[in-house]
Amino acid sequence: MESVPRHWFVPARWVRQAYEDEPIPLVSGATVSAPHMVAWQCEWLELQRGQRVLELGSGSGYLLALLAELVGPEGKVFGIDIDPHLTEEARRVLNRLSLGSRVQVRTGDARDGWPEESPFDRVVVSFAAPPEEVPAWQRQLAPGGVLLVPLEEAGKTHLVKWRAAANGWVQERGVPCQFVPMRRAGPSLL
Repeated sequence: MESVPRHWFVPARWVRQAYEDEPIPLVSGATVSAPHMVAWQCEWLELQRGQRVLELGSGSGYLLALLAELVGPEGKVFGIDIDPHLTEEARRVLNRLSLGSRVQVRTGDARDGWPEESPFDRVVVSFAAPPEEVPAWQRQLAPGGVLLVPLEEAGKTHLVKWRAAANGWVQERGVPCQFVPMRRAGPSLL
């Protein structure tokens, strides 16, 4: 985490707080997740060099940069966010860090995933628990792949990891978490 300058991924008015262990507001209700949550996501993904990773709800691109560092130059990272301002700013900062050739970012509805670039070794959802099951994400995983989602159960949200196994899906529930709401393309909120 020390190799990625978090202050580059936050609005200028929040630069002084960039290294505090708190989420930082962006635009449209989005945030840069707190460093402890980003660390949990990276650890739970069990990343290896050379992997292909998809982040859904990539915001400012901070986690994308960390993922690119962890999968190394032989890996590839993809990010989708619904806010065109955020995806453009993420591209700018990732290029500034010389990661633009290893990280692709696009504007879109994350529920669809990125089928034309699948399969992915890892898929991480970086916004609130989806209100419904999203099978597109599981279909886009490579055999043995990992899907990490903040999932709401009984009024509480936890990181939940699914691993593709020969006989179905193995699920493991992790730390409590809180993420901004998932938005649909267009003006309505879920």
